[in-house]
Parts: sequence; C-alpha cells; structure tokens
Amino acid sequence: MLGLNEIFKELKGLLSPHFKTVRMTALPVNEQLTNELMAINPDNLPAVLVVYKRGEFTHQNAVRDNIVSLVIIDRYRAGDDERALGAFEVLEKAIGVFIPYGRQTDSGTVYLPLDCGTVSVDPSYACFELSLAVKQPAV
Repeated sequence: MLGLNEIFKELKGLLSPHFKTVRMTALPVNEQLTNELMAINPDNLPAVLVVYKRGEFTHQNAVRDNIVSLVIIDRYRAGDDERALGAFEVLEKAIGVFIPYGRQTDSGTVYLPLDCGTVSVDPSYACFELSLAVKQPAV
C-alpha cells in the first residue's frame, strides 16, 4: 500500500508529461491555493496543484480510499474566447490522463475521476478542480 507521499509522487509522474508545473499542497483552503498559485511563474502554466482532501477505509477496512483534487490552472483573459477554449483543453488533458475507466499503475493503485468543476482562486487565472478517488488495498 502506498502512503500519501508515494501517491503524490506517482501522480506527479503521471501528470508531468502533460503540464509545465505539477505542485503538491496539503491545505485545500482558498488562501493556501492562492499562495501556491502566486508561487508559480506565469510562464510555467498550465499547471496542476495536487491537493489532499480526505481518506477513508471501506469494505471492512480492506480497501483504503483517498480523495485528492487536481486544481488545473491556466491563464485567463476576459473577452478572449480562444483563451477560454484553451483553458477547457487543459482541463480535458487532465481528465484524459485518467479516463475512460480510471488509471491503474504498476503499484496496483487505481485513480478514478469523480467529478470536476470550476474553482474560484484568482480572477486572472482559469482554475478547475478534478477530484480523483485513489483506491488501493489496505493490506
């Protein structure tokens, strides 16, 4: 069973070929997301912040499920349809890493998309959240 640190490293490896920047954060509060966003050079967008949300044990504690969010970040400019379409393409790129049936890695960990939507962090950036269930045997 992978620990959270190993899950985050594995996610970074899966996402790095598709995004200029992949960062990790443990605090899913808006202030922390804003701080992380401001630490990313705009030239290094699009970017992904991997955020831990929660964990639970299911099936009589035989399966450990963690929920993580991928906060996908790109530049945004009001009145620019091409930029908006580009932001949606970035979201679809992240979704494509994990669909159609989730993604199982060599470690046996399965990453399943749960939902996605917009995140309000800073009006200068387009931000989306893609939640993933991270499933693995607990024993």
